[in-house]
Amino acid sequence: MKMDGLTSSHYLREKGFEEVVVGGGVQIYNAFLNSGTITDIYFNFVPVIVGDGGVLGTAENLVTHYRVASHTLLAEGIVQVHLTETAQGG
Repeated sequence: MKMDGLTSSHYLREKGFEEVVVGGGVQIYNAFLNSGTITDIYFNFVPVIVGDGGVLGTAENLVTHYRVASHTLLAEGIVQVHLTETAQGG
């Protein structure tokens, strides 16, 4: 069964899930970002730049505001940044 981010979110909520971790590539992430169902994002930054890694936020009218909730040094050279959704402009 193929579902977009919004349909998947509704399906999981109906099954009793209140929180879900989404993993995948940019297509999976964008499906959920574009549906407006993402409240928290964790980015792990590694000091390597790879071309054509994909683009987050591909929906034309997507504007979602986040704040840095925390940042953690996971290992030498790997920093995790936790973003959490805020009210627009917050």
